[in-house]
Amino acid sequence: MASAFATTTFFTRGFATGSPSINSPSAQEDHAQYVEWATAKLTIGALAALVGGSYALVLDFADGSLPTPDSFTAQIAVIGGAALTLYGRWVARRPIGG
Repeated sequence: MASAFATTTFFTRGFATGSPSINSPSAQEDHAQYVEWATAKLTIGALAALVGGSYALVLDFADGSLPTPDSFTAQIAVIGGAALTLYGRWVARRPIGG
């Protein structure tokens, strides 16, 4: 298993040969560009939270009554957190406060 990981990740991108260093920001950015969005666990988890939170919120309004404040707050927090996660992963170029 370790050899398959090393073969598909480090050797195919040139990280094991020393150009560039695996800890350098350019190497990490280079590696991040090659990760497919559909196989990224962070993206799948954030999309699942976004869809689930949106679905729950729509169902609360679809029955004609307003959701309770605690239900509404929880759903908005999930939707906002998932949206912020996706923004931070795929759009933002600088860290928070940087």
